[in-house]
Amino acid sequence: MRLSSPIFSTKLASRPRNQRILANPVHPQRSFVGRVVRELGRHRLAAAAVDIIGASSMQASNDDGRDARKRKAGPDMEATAATAAAAAEPTPASEVVPEVKGQGKRKKKGSEEDMKTREFIHSLHMAAKHNDMGTAMALWEGARENKIELPANLYNTLLYVACGGESWEMLARRDQSFVPKLDLKDPLAPTAGVNRLKAMSAEEFEARRLGCIDAAAKVWAAMQEAGIPLDEARCMSLARVEALKGEPSKALEWAHTCIATKQSAALRVFHPALVGYALAGDVAAAKRVDVLIKSLEQATMDLTEYEYALLLETYFKAGAWEDITSVFIRMQEDLNQLQATTLSLIESFFKGSRARKLLKHSAKEQGKPYTTWDVQSGCTVDATGLCKAAEASLKMIDLKDHEWESFATGIAALARRIEAGKSNFDGFIEWYNRNGPYDVMIDAANVAYFGQKGNFRWNQIMAMTRHIEKQYPPPLKVLVVLHVKRLKDAEARNPAVQAFVEETKAKKSFYYAPHGSNDDWYWLYASARAKGKGTLISNDELRDHIFGLLRPKHFLKWKERHIVHYRFAPNGAPLLEYPSATAVRSPLYL
Repeated sequence: MRLSSPIFSTKLASRPRNQRILANPVHPQRSFVGRVVRELGRHRLAAAAVDIIGASSMQASNDDGRDARKRKAGPDMEATAATAAAAAEPTPASEVVPEVKGQGKRKKKGSEEDMKTREFIHSLHMAAKHNDMGTAMALWEGARENKIELPANLYNTLLYVACGGESWEMLARRDQSFVPKLDLKDPLAPTAGVNRLKAMSAEEFEARRLGCIDAAAKVWAAMQEAGIPLDEARCMSLARVEALKGEPSKALEWAHTCIATKQSAALRVFHPALVGYALAGDVAAAKRVDVLIKSLEQATMDLTEYEYALLLETYFKAGAWEDITSVFIRMQEDLNQLQATTLSLIESFFKGSRARKLLKHSAKEQGKPYTTWDVQSGCTVDATGLCKAAEASLKMIDLKDHEWESFATGIAALARRIEAGKSNFDGFIEWYNRNGPYDVMIDAANVAYFGQKGNFRWNQIMAMTRHIEKQYPPPLKVLVVLHVKRLKDAEARNPAVQAFVEETKAKKSFYYAPHGSNDDWYWLYASARAKGKGTLISNDELRDHIFGLLRPKHFLKWKERHIVHYRFAPNGAPLLEYPSATAVRSPLYL
């Protein structure tokens, strides 16, 4: 079978007609028409070249796909017994190359060159999604041969794939058993690229590492030739290439370059150097990276569990007990809980003989008695925070006094930036200064929509407000926050609703966010200003990426400690679910 497109065409072994699919039958112009070379044998990824055919060499007609499939495959793609057997097997969904029918009927928009570029971009993004370096490089080489001009930002994607993509750390560690930290919510989630590497032989795995180094060098040379300037993403990818080579110091140089270029750098730019120093157990070098990150003084540059785990790995390997203790104290202050991979790292250290030797030596130097310990997993913590295994209570998670002001200031700054020209957030701050502080904030929109299948119900807001006012009588104060557009709903004209609004306004307990604004910023800011006594009534999990721009160690602590979830009983009465003493809803304890 020969799959065709006005742009790309790839000769593949014959496959039954029923295995061809439309990528998007509703919008065929969005289909993956950029052809990619898939793995034809166990040891050959992208063994065939990509044929790029100019639009002038083909007639756009209804049967262009049938004409293309009639062309004979070239000698370089003769089907051997192995490839024929592979072609006869069912094709994984991620590797089925879609066929677009009737493409000639659609009116093409833009120039032919624009179409080529758009289709190439989509094809390359799909290769990146599946961590398919062979395909990405074959597409790129074909594009260069046909002089398809690529936008500068597309090189970021290409360089990202070339240096290993999501599997770069596995390659840098030269360890197929390593579990990449892809997602802290589910760090064990498998992906196509990771699974592909795990299935390789040791020789294939090493060949892939070397292949990534070579591919990245080619892409970077082309970028320099094209005069493409450095940015944060490119510095990160080039640092990863150095990690693949086992050169953490050179990886750190790219972080310095990024800082010099942008006067800042995201945490991910430092990861390749930290991984290299962890593998080498280089304590001094890891400390330099730690100090460098602190010196940047960016609001979102707090170390996360990932960076702390790399520091611990470094210090464990070197046996630096004082540094280990220091990191544990910082983790206790900055993190709410630990993931399974980090817990496993800590557990393996304390079960080993090195930890006992280090603690004996430390106790002797400090003139303290040496005590033994036992490592237990799956320990339970009761509602008061008591851990019976440790015979001690866990520390309550919350912000310190000096952190509350920083948290509120950060929220206000972000709200001003995002809603610039749309609303007057400073007007709310002035209103709050005159009438606050408040003890309980109600996310009224969340309450109104709860359990209503998309319908907005004022009666739930009123029921919740009355319930909270009984739970928190004066002098405690309640604030209901809602967007102004809800005051124009048909239900808002109900006399009971109008009386409720006027009553809460009179008590300075109602604030409506103006047009062009996001009411989330208003109740979030009011909650931060309430400090340790503040409570938010909401079932919102606050997963919006915008919240990720806030300082993590402030936002995450507040989120765990100060949000009260709820539900409604059959009779409409609100039922509140307060956070536990430890404020971690799905804890993992060692």
